[in-house]
Amino acid sequence: MSKRDASASRAARALDAAGGLVHRGEIAKRLPPGLTLQRVRTITEGEDFPAPYVVLGGWPIWIEADVAQWAQQRGREWLPGDVPPAK
Repeated sequence: MSKRDASASRAARALDAAGGLVHRGEIAKRLPPGLTLQRVRTITEGEDFPAPYVVLGGWPIWIEADVAQWAQQRGREWLPGDVPPAK
């Protein structure tokens, strides 16, 4: 296995252990209901929000565990990914 493959494999295991990746749409679903995508964009662009793990095609992607920790530190509810949003 090459160094690059080993590094990618370690990164994939770390992300799997962290719970995966989330984008703004997913963040909007996982924070308490009622937040618009525009408000989520404002939140994610704030200085206290974690830096994106990667930006793909202009879309920032975050490590879920980083966002969950941010939410917990600020007293915000972070819904599990397998629960549909409230209507």
